[in-house]
Amino acid sequence: MLEKDIAICIRKTDYSETSQIITLLTRSSGKISAIAKGSRREKNKSFGSKIELFSFGEIVFSPPKNSSLATLTEFDQRPVFVGLSRSLYKLNCAMFAAELVHSLTEEYDPHASLFELLYDFLANIQVCNSRVEALVLLISFQLNLLQELGIALVFSHCTNCGYEFSLNWQGAWFCSENNGVVCRDCEAAFMDKVRVDISIIESLGNKDKLKKKKIEALDYIERLLIRHFSFILNKTPRMARFFITD
Repeated sequence: MLEKDIAICIRKTDYSETSQIITLLTRSSGKISAIAKGSRREKNKSFGSKIELFSFGEIVFSPPKNSSLATLTEFDQRPVFVGLSRSLYKLNCAMFAAELVHSLTEEYDPHASLFELLYDFLANIQVCNSRVEALVLLISFQLNLLQELGIALVFSHCTNCGYEFSLNWQGAWFCSENNGVVCRDCEAAFMDKVRVDISIIESLGNKDKLKKKKIEALDYIERLLIRHFSFILNKTPRMARFFITD
């Protein structure tokens, strides 16, 4: 039985001289992996052209029966995210976001708000005007992604004792094990932690403050988030190397 959906391609692999295996984030069906037979042919009626990363449009597919792959039969590709290819940095941000979505989601787990989150991120980052603006968008996307997945980071209070965060704290530590900030009185109980400037914690809990941060602070925040995602995934994301600066 054929199904229709709206999809964004978040991963692709050449399978043969004529076909691809692609991973799609769809609005109604969640993440699906599918084989697109004939998609690498120069001219094909089903897909229009070779399916690229961040291809977007309406798809028709057959859910898997005897294998783990669905069969993609049509992909009406629309040129929505073509602006990503005009900047290597913005493209790397988009690829990092796609990698995180792929790594943190299960197949056929519908999540319409996650689809909208990724769509909005890609639409906004392709038209942003600076590296600072792009990094703010990427950091915000990562924080929102964790929230959508039910594992939002906590910066409003100490995640161990509940002590409300304020700029008067004598010290703050970020702890992936405890999914957020811990105070000076609690930090000794945790081995895996990083001491963080109070202003950084304030920015992570307030997106308006985040937008006013300089690039050095944003780079630091991104390294902190990469550390956290590495903890969750038990490995460093592949695209992280483009955002870890000395």
